[in-house]
Parts: sequence; C-alpha cells; structure tokens
Amino acid sequence: MEGRGEEDVSVSRGRRARAARRLESSLITVVSFNEGLRRLSGRISFTEELRAQVAEVIAAVRSEGDAAVKRYTRLWDGVVLRRVRVGARSPRGISKQFREDMEAAWRRILDYHSRFAAESGIESDGEGGRWGRIVRPLDRIGIYVPGGSAPLFSTLLMAAGAARAAGVCDIVVASPPPIGEEIRAAAEVAGVTEIYAMGGAQAIAALAFGTESVRPVEKIVGPGNRYVTEAKRQVFGVVGIDMLAGPTELLVLSDGSSPAEVIAADLLAQAEHDPAAAPVLATTSSREIPAVMDELRRQLRKLPRSSIAERALGDRGMVIRCRSRRELIEVADAMAPEHLEILTRNPWEIAVRVRAAGAIFIGEFAPEVLGDYVSGPNHILPTSGTARFRGPLDASDFQRISSVQEFTRAAFRRLARVGERLARAESLEGHARSLRVRRETLGKNRRKTGRRVGR
Repeated sequence: MEGRGEEDVSVSRGRRARAARRLESSLITVVSFNEGLRRLSGRISFTEELRAQVAEVIAAVRSEGDAAVKRYTRLWDGVVLRRVRVGARSPRGISKQFREDMEAAWRRILDYHSRFAAESGIESDGEGGRWGRIVRPLDRIGIYVPGGSAPLFSTLLMAAGAARAAGVCDIVVASPPPIGEEIRAAAEVAGVTEIYAMGGAQAIAALAFGTESVRPVEKIVGPGNRYVTEAKRQVFGVVGIDMLAGPTELLVLSDGSSPAEVIAADLLAQAEHDPAAAPVLATTSSREIPAVMDELRRQLRKLPRSSIAERALGDRGMVIRCRSRRELIEVADAMAPEHLEILTRNPWEIAVRVRAAGAIFIGEFAPEVLGDYVSGPNHILPTSGTARFRGPLDASDFQRISSVQEFTRAAFRRLARVGERLARAESLEGHARSLRVRRETLGKNRRKTGRRVGR
C-alpha cells in the first residue's frame, strides 16, 4: 500500500505539473484569489496629455463651430463633411427580418424602462403638511453612438428607450461618419429627431455648446473611447452626463456546474469588443480551468474578431482561483463589474449578497449578450468599478425631479420654532430670522385683516 501511495502521489504531481505548464502558455492569466483582488484594484484614469488634447478640441469647437467639427472629422476620421447634420431618409438595404428583430428589441427596452420610470406624487406627512415630488422630462438630450469596426445601433436603442420612457421630446444622435444603415434604421424605430455625423471629442463639444448646425442639448449619454469620455468629463456642469465609461467588463462566477464551452463563449463575446476589454472568470472548480482554456483556444480559431479578442484575453483577461462561494462574492465586490454572470448552483444565494454590479445575469439561460440586445434592461452600464456608486442608465437619467412641500399654518408654526433653534445652532441668524419674521408677520396679518393665509 505504501509503494502504491507513492506512485499515486508521483502521478498526481506529474499531472499537476503538466496542467501548470499548459496554463502558463494559455491565452489568459490564471491567478490566486489574493492576486486577483490586487489586480482588480485599478480604476479609470486620465493623463494630463489627454486632458490637454481634449481641452484644445473643445475650445476650437466653441470658437469655430461647424468648421472645427469638420476639421477634426477630416483629421481623425478621414471623412470630408459637407454638412454636419445627416439628411432625413429611410435606411437602405435593411432586411424585413432585421427590422422585425430591432422592433422586438425596442418594444422590450421601452416596456422595461416605462415600468420603472419615476412618477410625480404628493402625500400627507400626517402632521399638517404635504410633501412629495414633481417629475418632468428633460427637453433635449444627446446620445453618442460609437462607430468604428462595430457600430453599436443597439446602444442607440438602449439610450433612446430610456429617454422615451421618461418623456423626452427631442432625441439627438451623434456618431462618427459614415453613418451606417443599421444606425439609421435604429434611429427610425426609436423616433430620433436628429442625426449628426460627428464623433470623438468634437461631437461632445458640439452637443454641449452648440454650433451653427447643432442646437445644444441638456444631457449627453452613451459610451465612447477615451477622448469621448474625457470630453464628457470636461463639459459636465455645462450639460449633464450619464457616466465616465471605461472599457467593457465581464465577470463570470462559476463552481464548475456549467459547461466550459458556455463560459468560454461568454468570455470571448466580451473580449471581441475591444483589446482593452476585461473578460474575467472566478471559479471554485480547479478542473474547470483547463477545460475553459481548451474551449477558448478552440472557439478563438473560428472567431472573425479573433485578433481583438486574443489581445483582450492576454492583456486584461484573468481566471481567479477561489476556494469558496464567499471568495466568489468578494471578487465580485472588489471588481464591481459592469456585467456579472452567476453560473453556479443556487445562483440567487450569491446574487442577493453581491453589493456592487452594473447588471447581473442569473443562471445558464441569462447570458450577458442577451442583455446587449433584447432582454430589456439597459446595456449602458457603469465600468471601472463605478458600479460601487451608480447603476445602469434608466429613465430617471432623463428626468428632472423637484421636491415639493406645503404646510398648514399650525404645522408651519410648530416646525418653524424647531428650525429657528437649529439655525442658531449653526450660527446662521438670518435663517432663524427668516422663520421668525414669517411666523410673526403672517400672524399679525391674520389678526388685522382676517384674511386667510396658508391653509
């Protein structure tokens, strides 16, 4: 028995060594739980050089208007624009099936956001007052739709769906030229009022400050590259923005109960977006890791955007070995990912304990890609750990909310005395006198004239 045990140990060590060599030559880095937490600590950052470049573009657009937009479009996009605004026409070459699919997605997006839009409401406070809020839509908003190798018409549908559910009238789209027929089709389905052929920082500046052709908007939403993101950061305050978006992210939590080919396919779907995308797997199953690696290699060979996906896997991809479900949850909270897939037994037990994630996809039949297009909730999500303090784009991003309050005479007099004392505790005598003067003056007017003041 002793000799057989030594043989088993030797064989086991040999297998582990071969597995280790295979993982070392893999497409994606495999790390321990502690190392994974360390690597997930990075956040979005902006260099001084980038700030200066974008500031120059914004200043040029503010002073030169359309001329600056056209100049930067020719410089960076290689397109000579005759006009910035795109003429209205129906999309060409769009199949009936594609149109029907887009309309099906649009209905779900609009339905979801309409169900959760904020509403006005006034209630009694039970002490002689009424309080509540009045909700109004923004009047005019701008959606930035990325162009490049994969124009994201789905982003247009997502943003416009939330804006429409909020009641916004004017929805403006900016996208780098040339404007694809799919984006035209999405704009038509969503009832977009204007399309502008402009991208990059110059588009954000034009939407914020206006030009001869572009009337300024009240808020700008939608993802973009680092120039777009920095431009949104710089114009915030002149207009509202949704968030500062970094590269896209996916965290898959697994315990070995789902097929390796499913996990690999989801990681690759995220990786093909951008070389800077972050596809991450955290698993408690050591046997799952080599199986997923094999699937990544096999599926990558057949992927049209394989060069992009391979760079993303190599540069920002990661597999984190975890020892328990608790560690899976710790990884999720440390990353605060844009997208979180939970592929474990009893996934809701994990979902309700995760404290920060943009969108959560629970179980084998809720892949992240479904959320990209047709499930309904928004795919414009916080990245780079910002899910720690904000959620997905929704109708409330396109609404103004005003709190309202009204009091009877008796309620005012009772609360005013409390307010006076609190104001003096902050050494703000003017605040205290404002309450006292109103309390005393309204009382005098009431006694002298008999006129009813308040309710």
